Amino acid sequence: MTSEKLSAGEVACYLSHYCLWQHVINKNIPYLIVFEDDIHFSKSATVLLKQFEWLPKKFDVIKLETMYERVVINKGVSLVLGHMLCRHMCMAGYIISQQGAKKLLAMTEKLGIDRPVDHIMFDRLIEQKNSSVHQTFPALCIQDKIYNRDSVRFGSVLEDARKVVIAKQKPSGFEKVSIELIRVFAQLSPKRIGYTGWLIMKGYKKRKINFPQ
Repeated sequence: MTSEKLSAGEVACYLSHYCLWQHVINKNIPYLIVFEDDIHFSKSATVLLKQFEWLPKKFDVIKLETMYERVVINKGVSLVLGHMLCRHMCMAGYIISQQGAKKLLAMTEKLGIDRPVDHIMFDRLIEQKNSSVHQTFPALCIQDKIYNRDSVRFGSVLEDARKVVIAKQKPSGFEKVSIELIRVFAQLSPKRIGYTGWLIMKGYKKRKINFPQ
């Protein structure tokens, strides 16, 4: 399977997660915890990953890691969880339920593999009506490249390949102007402003997801 928009490595990465989601359905597993091999765990991870009473009764995905970005979440789902309302990329650590696996498999069947897998899980899925995507705070894990900015222990072949794909897809001058105009009008649209105002009125805040040392 190939994609003009993704490198071969990105397609393989997507399919590896896709197979895990399919495994959840095939084996009737209530939920599955997925970790990449280049992460650091927080001290609280030991406690939380030994018992799971803190999990919501119904959820699609719970993101366990942080990129140290500010994320719009609704604090109040539990003491350690917030309902995620905006994109928060990377998939180094997450918990996926059966209902989440079904939704992601259906989205992949409908859209194909046209973007990196984390853009599907932590962007497109969040946009879906009645989605239930959560974020732990503080985070339970973090990738080495984020935790140790100068570290070269875990080189990323995907990132290098992604740069090549992006370079090939570099838009022309006219396309750049068109893209920028669309972005500006989208930001200024009443619908976008109204939604942001609604979030603020409801008490949603943009907060940095920390990782305890």
